[in-house]
Amino acid sequence: MPRGSAPGVLQKQAAAVVAKATAAALARVEAAGPSSYQMSANPAARAGAVSLPDALNAMVAQSGAAAVGKSVGDIVEQQLGYKFTPQERALMEKGPDHLLKLLEFEPKDLGKVFKGANAVEQLVKGKEPPPAQLLPKDFSLDDKSKWPNVPVSGDTRKPVDGVPGLHRGEAPGKVAPGEDRKDTVQRNAVMAETFQRLSMNAGVKEADKFSVTLGGEKHTSLDSFVDALGKAGYKVDAEVQTRVANFVSAQVAIPGTNPPQLADLAAPIMIRTGLTGEDGKPVVIPAMHSEVVFKISKDPDKKQNPGGLESGVRFFQGRDTTGFQPVNQMDVPKWLGMDVQQRFSGKDATEMMKDAGSLGQLIKSAAKDKGLANDGYADNGYCQDSVAVLTEMAIARQNGRTKNPTVSAKQFPLGHNDALMLPAIKAKLKQRNLSDAERNRLERMRGAYELLPNDDKVNDSTKFRVNGAVARVWAPGMAPFPTVEHAIRSTAR
Repeated sequence: MPRGSAPGVLQKQAAAVVAKATAAALARVEAAGPSSYQMSANPAARAGAVSLPDALNAMVAQSGAAAVGKSVGDIVEQQLGYKFTPQERALMEKGPDHLLKLLEFEPKDLGKVFKGANAVEQLVKGKEPPPAQLLPKDFSLDDKSKWPNVPVSGDTRKPVDGVPGLHRGEAPGKVAPGEDRKDTVQRNAVMAETFQRLSMNAGVKEADKFSVTLGGEKHTSLDSFVDALGKAGYKVDAEVQTRVANFVSAQVAIPGTNPPQLADLAAPIMIRTGLTGEDGKPVVIPAMHSEVVFKISKDPDKKQNPGGLESGVRFFQGRDTTGFQPVNQMDVPKWLGMDVQQRFSGKDATEMMKDAGSLGQLIKSAAKDKGLANDGYADNGYCQDSVAVLTEMAIARQNGRTKNPTVSAKQFPLGHNDALMLPAIKAKLKQRNLSDAERNRLERMRGAYELLPNDDKVNDSTKFRVNGAVARVWAPGMAPFPTVEHAIRSTAR
């Protein structure tokens, strides 16, 4: 929808999109069977978390089904940015069983929900100030005394009004033993913004470009800066990481504790994959989060490096932004799990970082050209899509190809729209001033988008990627949800 559209039209369109998105879920509300949100009976698998059904039942016993249904509905609307219909609200306020069935989505429904949320956000995006920047337009890494002060995030967990015992927010991130947290936070933030702003210089007038100086040499492109890090004695390693997406970030107070001690609330978004197990039951998994984590460290083979730029940054397309962000900003609850799906080092890692910069810039520019909020999140897929594209690009480069013969990425669900990105990639390939490296990067990017499917429908790689998304996130038999163990068994080869 163009930016100039009337607010009333956008609101009606968003409402229509959301109504269609939840129709399938509403049809399942009265269905029999245990909730996919029920957690394992094994305390070790639960990792100290409280299940959503248990928490809801406890809240209902204290405050009543109607009050809890209303409050939880308010939280979901606030987090995802859309409005439930009155009919949905009425069902949610009947009790936890109805609410939990409503909160299972198919991939196509999930995409429509976020697109509806984006349509609503377009009404206010133009009024928001630009993102705050830590670094000046011309910045030097050579004098750390002139680096900006970076606030260290504190504990953001706070009680939720109207729901006794429920909290929302995140605990501060952790650093390795012996590290100074303030120094680590500063290095991660400075390096993440450096990578991000250099990657956004493409297409910007020379006089307006962000620049960074390292070892007395000025850089205005991500490619040259990454190469300069290597010359200065640093190495880059990359990991493709995946875990459960913690959209709600909620906790419950442990009864009898004062001040209240908090236990994590295991409240993911459950996805019906479209697959069915041999037992006839649907295969359901939590919505997953993926990111590429780049670790910058001293190269042990280059003794002259005095250090100081060791840091961690991560790349993915999120609802808030697309691109490089600091690692370890906030804590990651144990029940979310963690799997390192692939590792890249040496030139494979540095080229992947350059690929990420180009991909992020193109995602942002394509979304801006179409007037899409949130960098086109959901219109161009999710975090999984950006990471899957980078994975396919890296593997293609390793094998001297521009397009892989089969899907290697293990992300699910994918929701990208080729009609958005492929024209943008093809248009850029027509530019005459591209270097051979830039052209090869764009060709591999095009090959990745052409290869990767959209999961609105079950496809040839669905089973492989559903299994790959969850099979190694927890130790064998230690998934916190029985539905995940069922998914692993049902998709094993």
